[in-house]
Amino acid sequence: MDDKIIEDARTKYIIGELDENGWKAAIQKWRTNRGDQLIEDFQKQYDSAQANRK
Repeated sequence: MDDKIIEDARTKYIIGELDENGWKAAIQKWRTNRGDQLIEDFQKQYDSAQANRK
């Protein structure tokens, strides 16, 4: 699952097995493995919910 990329990287970063460049690489990997699409989908849902509140 795509979330596992972030979970694993976060854990490794916290315990010192991953440096900042490794963390950034993991984020980029997540984004290319559907992360950008998830961000876009959540943004659309948020925008729709905000528009419905007015």
